[in-house]
Amino acid sequence: VNDLQAQDINIDFLNTKKDLKILDLQILMYTLSTGMKTFSIEETINTFWGNINMSSIGVNEKLKFLFISFFKALEKLVEIYEYGKDPLKLISEIDPYALVGIALMHKNGIGIDIDKVEEYASFLEKELQELEKKVHQSVGFTFNIRSPQQLGSVLFEQLKLPAKKKNKTGYVTNVAVLEELRGLHPAIEPLLEYRKLQKLYSTYVKPFLGLSKPEDGTQSSQITLLKTKRFIRIHSTFDPFRTSTGRLASSNPNLQNLPTRTEAGQKIREFFVPEFGNVFVSFDYSQIDLRVLAHLSGDENLIKAFIEGRDIHRETAAKIFKKDYEDISKEERRIAKTINFGLVYGMGVYGLANRLGILPEQSRMFIDSYFNEFKGVKEYIEKTKEFVTKHHFVLSLLGRRRYIYGVTSNNKMRQAGALREAINMPIQGGSDDIIRSAISDIVQLEEILRCEAKLVLQVHDELVFEIPNQKEYTDTWTKKIQNIMQDTVKLKVPLKVEYTIEESLGEK
Repeated sequence: VNDLQAQDINIDFLNTKKDLKILDLQILMYTLSTGMKTFSIEETINTFWGNINMSSIGVNEKLKFLFISFFKALEKLVEIYEYGKDPLKLISEIDPYALVGIALMHKNGIGIDIDKVEEYASFLEKELQELEKKVHQSVGFTFNIRSPQQLGSVLFEQLKLPAKKKNKTGYVTNVAVLEELRGLHPAIEPLLEYRKLQKLYSTYVKPFLGLSKPEDGTQSSQITLLKTKRFIRIHSTFDPFRTSTGRLASSNPNLQNLPTRTEAGQKIREFFVPEFGNVFVSFDYSQIDLRVLAHLSGDENLIKAFIEGRDIHRETAAKIFKKDYEDISKEERRIAKTINFGLVYGMGVYGLANRLGILPEQSRMFIDSYFNEFKGVKEYIEKTKEFVTKHHFVLSLLGRRRYIYGVTSNNKMRQAGALREAINMPIQGGSDDIIRSAISDIVQLEEILRCEAKLVLQVHDELVFEIPNQKEYTDTWTKKIQNIMQDTVKLKVPLKVEYTIEESLGEK
């Protein structure tokens, strides 16, 4: 895929070879064991042959090692079949074309309105200065609030606030520690707000400013200027082999963790705009993780709710609180939503209690009530724990394998963390399998291959396209993509995809 991202894609070849089955060693090794540090040819050969100095052997010997390694990897693939999964479609049909889609995302790039970036940067800089003044005024003197050592000294030595943790460099002053100090001193609230805005500035705003104004004064090779000086198209590099579930990684810049749910997050997403005359169409899988959980667990109540098109969080709340579906309050739905997504990520009693701000006894009651109503989910969790303890790996929906170490550790915290990973990976990995499958199907459309409709971004459970702003085109094309995404993998419950047509990613 790095080669594809670095050069033009042979569209005519792909168009005439849509029935081509491809076996790629890197894809094969990633399917056999996600989460490895690298899936390079050298690393693959060393997996089967030990540490070989590749620079010291000739081309023919390298080819021999590579050829035999390929067949050794295929032999290992048979192991996955023994556990009821068939990963061959994933390896030979889905991932090869998904890589073409990933390369197209890099080639197409996505537009950023630099005026909006600079405007928000100016706003954040002023807000940060004001918050810094408030902190200094509340303690009575100035200090560097960005320095953990100075901040720790001020909070715990001069103000005598209760210190929770200490490490080799001094007091721990992360957000979790500051949260526990709420209400104990007027400096804490502006400190927490400062941390939140500083993270936004350093993670999203500053990198985009850097792209538009390179330090060496030259135009970055990753940027294409279009139409006006305020609009640039950035070309992030996407890595399909870096994560342990199948989700893409993104760098230079990172576009995979764009915030979504907060007002500030929406501001960041407003940076992203289409070229003049175009619009974005964003397709978002609705509650995909919970739908995969319903499929994997076979839970009758979950499956029934999704088939009937009911609000799954309201349905969960009705069962937990023993109330009619129509009588559920917003707070009860919020609690049920936290439980639904918490259990997907292996959250326990204390994690849920902390998230909801309730006592562990209440948290335990909610979880027990949930499992009493959704027995299939409880059974899935217990079976997953038993499987990973015995085999030390788990499998995604379509058969991608991840080894999980630590499930038999004597360290209880490490063991608990490993079990949470084991519970989550088949679900999260299943969602990622579905998205890759959708990209694979979509990329075989001629308008996508020829970039008439541009795939520009995959983030979270969302695919973003840039298309001409012509109603007759958007009406037919959006329905086509929606149907492809909903039909790409068949589950026991329907996949639901919602789409929006927008002039920036922040319009939702």
